[in-house]
Amino acid sequence: MKKFENILTDLKEKSPLNFLYDNGYTPETVKQEIITTLNPYFKDSKSLEEYAIKFLVSDWIEFLKIKAFHNDSEKLITDIISHYNSAKSKDSIAVFTAINSLMPLQVEAGNKFWSFLKLELDKSKLDFEEFVQTSMKDISDIVEGIMKVLLYENLVIDRINRNKPIDIGKIKMLDLGVIVEELATNSPFGKIFRVQPENLKLSDWRNISAHHNHKLILDNKILCEYGSKENRKFIEISRDELFDRVKKIHYTLQLLNISHKFFCFDNLKDIIKVHPISEENNGRDEIGFLMFASSVYSQGFGIESIDYQKDGDAVMVLRDLTDGEPKSRGIHASQLVYPLWFIANSNTSKIEFRTKEGQTYLKAQTTKEVCEKIKSGEKKLEYLAEQVKFEIFK
Repeated sequence: MKKFENILTDLKEKSPLNFLYDNGYTPETVKQEIITTLNPYFKDSKSLEEYAIKFLVSDWIEFLKIKAFHNDSEKLITDIISHYNSAKSKDSIAVFTAINSLMPLQVEAGNKFWSFLKLELDKSKLDFEEFVQTSMKDISDIVEGIMKVLLYENLVIDRINRNKPIDIGKIKMLDLGVIVEELATNSPFGKIFRVQPENLKLSDWRNISAHHNHKLILDNKILCEYGSKENRKFIEISRDELFDRVKKIHYTLQLLNISHKFFCFDNLKDIIKVHPISEENNGRDEIGFLMFASSVYSQGFGIESIDYQKDGDAVMVLRDLTDGEPKSRGIHASQLVYPLWFIANSNTSKIEFRTKEGQTYLKAQTTKEVCEKIKSGEKKLEYLAEQVKFEIFK
């Protein structure tokens, strides 16, 4: 499907999964690699084991990217998650209730993030004026559109840790500058809410960008203005320095986002107990597809093609990335008819499995009626094996 082409290309060319399989890894050792990497950030080893392939593959890949570019990332993520866990030990109900109440805004932020990615430009080829305009828009989009809900959540966590009263409604009414100032002042990792070397708050950069408090001056410099009306301040930065500030702001987003995800998956069962998460999902299709496709790749299958329509047919062609025995690998692939149906909401779900050499070995198919019985809990997953229709090619 055209709208998923970039996701599939990135999984094929930029993720570590193909490299691991090319170097002798198996689905079992890939899963263990994910668990070993993420184990320091999870308290519930059973949740990590259960969700490693089902939900966490794309976040594991993102974590590896962050770690590769930032030497301090592991310590900062550890500090952020420790702050969550400390708040949980003080008042777990308040923490889980806050996370639940902010979930719609998290989905909205996720949608905006995908739009941000799709509209991203190669800034290195832009003229100076266009570079400044697009970079400032990036700052505004990141802080105001995507990061804000994570700032709400972190303020809740920080206030619980400081034994301060919390009210989500009132927090959402606060000026962004007030939120960032409180986090920068009180959080044990407060430095991530300021951007160096100017030591400007994230909200200052949001104001500079969103309110167009900047202009081009001589020598390809940018004059930025910030602060209260009574105490306006100015800084001059170059093109390279502006690009650096965008990257630093994006890094803060990455840290807060990955920490939020790890904590939520670590505590997902308890979060749901406090307040069941609605099945209504207004998230973009790309969000669910990335999680699905990452899981498929982690199990040693490359996605050659995929196409589906709601209430129509869903068809996915897989190619083995391993040197496994075709029959057992084909049976493994056939089990993906259910998750394919789940994301497609189709009438039928069909898998074509090809060997590593590209030869079609097996086709498997099931129906919406079978999958709905499993989803509702009427039937267990084992029921799927009884209902899938197989066609084997030799």
